[in-house]
Amino acid sequence: MSDLSELVGGGGGGAMELISSVSMSGASTVDFTSLPLGTYDNFFILCTGVGNTVNSAALMARMFKNGSLVTGSDYLVGMTVRSGTSSLSYQSSSPNALNLSAEGIPTDTKGTLQLWLTNMNDAEARNFNGYSHYYQAKGTNPGSATLNEKATNLICGATGTGSFDGIRLYPEVSTFTSGQASLYGFKTS
Repeated sequence: MSDLSELVGGGGGGAMELISSVSMSGASTVDFTSLPLGTYDNFFILCTGVGNTVNSAALMARMFKNGSLVTGSDYLVGMTVRSGTSSLSYQSSSPNALNLSAEGIPTDTKGTLQLWLTNMNDAEARNFNGYSHYYQAKGTNPGSATLNEKATNLICGATGTGSFDGIRLYPEVSTFTSGQASLYGFKTS
């Protein structure tokens, strides 16, 4: 690779391209639907400045499959969590949605989410997997702030035919007060 333009939006297979960017402010859900799976097989979502109206409400996600939201207990997550000065802990569960934030979003801070969605057009039973990293500083004074972070490996194995073709991000309760969500795709060859 001769320069960064070959990775970000500049060329053939593997090039990263911005597909869509939306404001999260005032929204109760942010949906990226009808993902162009013929053009891209892997996606990256970057959410910056994520704020919430209800203290400590978690940032959640659910997948769309064939245009329908997957709401059953089809998700499997394995996560490492650090809250404040605590050590990393590992947890796993099979919930009916994906919890992407460490402790929820405190109203006095903003968070950042990096979310990778891979193998979106995979015909195997698991059909989709991904990885997310959410982090936020808690507190208004950088000298006394604590860092909350959560790294999550995720799988959604909803039964039936077809591919996962979208994702919904939402606060556990209420609405987002701020944030920008951008969806990028990595071109297939």
